[in-house]
Amino acid sequence: MILNHLRSPLVAVHNRWRTSAVRGWWLTTAVPGRWPTAIRRCALIPAQTLCAALIAAFLLAAASAWAHHGHPHYFRGSYTHLEGTITEVHWLNPHTWVYLEVAGADGQPTVWALEGAAATTLRREGWTDEMVRVGDTISVRCHPLKDGSPGCLLGYITMENGVEKEFD
Repeated sequence: MILNHLRSPLVAVHNRWRTSAVRGWWLTTAVPGRWPTAIRRCALIPAQTLCAALIAAFLLAAASAWAHHGHPHYFRGSYTHLEGTITEVHWLNPHTWVYLEVAGADGQPTVWALEGAAATTLRREGWTDEMVRVGDTISVRCHPLKDGSPGCLLGYITMENGVEKEFD
C-alpha cells in the first residue's frame, strides 16, 4: 500500500515529462528500454525510399552542373581565327574573360568578348596573370557565337612568341 502511494506521484511527473514540448524533438519518450519516438519513426522509412531520394538528389545536382557547361550558344564544330590587341582581362571564376580589339573588314576596330576556362583551371594548367596582359598582341582560335555577335569561346591562344597554348 505504501509503495503504490509513493509511486503514483512519480507516474504523474513521468507522464508530464513525456508530453512536454520543452525537451526538444529528439527526446519524445522517456520509457526505459525504448528508443525515442523520432528515431523509431525514422526506422520505419524503407531503405528503397531512402535510396531513391538520394539518387534523385544526386541526379538533380549533376543535371544542373551539366546544363551549365554545355555552351549551347557557341558553334562548337568550327573555329574562328582572330588577331588583335588585348583591351581587358578578367581572371574570374567560373570563367575568365579576355577582350580583344580586332580590325574589321571595313578597317574599324571591333572588340570581341572571349570566354575562357575558370581562373583556377588555367592556373593549374600553367597560365599566369603576366602571360595575358592588356596591350599584348595575340592570335586566337575560338568557337564563335551562334547569333553572330562579336564573342567566342576561347580554344587556343598564340602568344607574340609564336607558341600556341590551350585556354579552355
